[in-house]
Amino acid sequence: MSVPPFTRPASMPSAAQTLATSAAQEARLRHRLEQERAWGDDAGIVRYLEKTELDDRLRVAGAVGALYSPHCARMQPAGLVAGLAEAVTRAGVRLHESTPVTSISAGRARTPAGDVRAPYIVRCTEGFTADIPGQHRTLLPMNSSMIVTGPLSDKAWKSIGWDRFETLGDEAHAYMYAQRTADGRIALGGRGAPSRCGASPARSPPCPGSATGRLAGNRSRPAGRGCTGCTPSTGRRTGWSQPAIPRARPCWPAWAT
Repeated sequence: MSVPPFTRPASMPSAAQTLATSAAQEARLRHRLEQERAWGDDAGIVRYLEKTELDDRLRVAGAVGALYSPHCARMQPAGLVAGLAEAVTRAGVRLHESTPVTSISAGRARTPAGDVRAPYIVRCTEGFTADIPGQHRTLLPMNSSMIVTGPLSDKAWKSIGWDRFETLGDEAHAYMYAQRTADGRIALGGRGAPSRCGASPARSPPCPGSATGRLAGNRSRPAGRGCTGCTPSTGRRTGWSQPAIPRARPCWPAWAT
């Protein structure tokens, strides 16, 4: 297998911030912090940023506070996969590409060339899991859409802050996620086209124009003067379980996102 070179690292150390922009969101964040403390996580793991401290890091329109964790990394997905392939082949693992898996069961992955048996079968098919025979109801296919701004000026970044490149989310019920990119843009994501009951992931509808509008509304959150020139929205299909927690058990399929 040839591993393509990547000029950027697969991951970069970062931190994570989850914002509150209303009293209800702030109450939910503080409740989450209480739960973290109950699990034994101290301020070195997660802590609450009051507005003044948050503004020193990132100025966000309407923000009243945030949960902050220093333990986070930003991933370049293609670089991560290529790096993983390089690492496992170096360790002596044989990789077989272009081998479709037609079905999976406890300890077994079936292919047209024969069965592969292993204690752990990791299913990394996300929202496309529904197209695997017998897996139609295993994961709920969910759409996620993204836009990216044009490059921001130095003046805009001076107004916004975000010098530490933390990943960003908020405590709204309709989730969003964002980050400052290495080339000086803001990438934002959130819900896009609705997931249609019983529809094949391969036949998912394209992201509607309204998705771009909703996401573009979020670009004003990081003090958005200068955030112009958003690209059309692009979408991807994710797969959610009922508890939304990846798991691994001997003999039974694990899943990863």
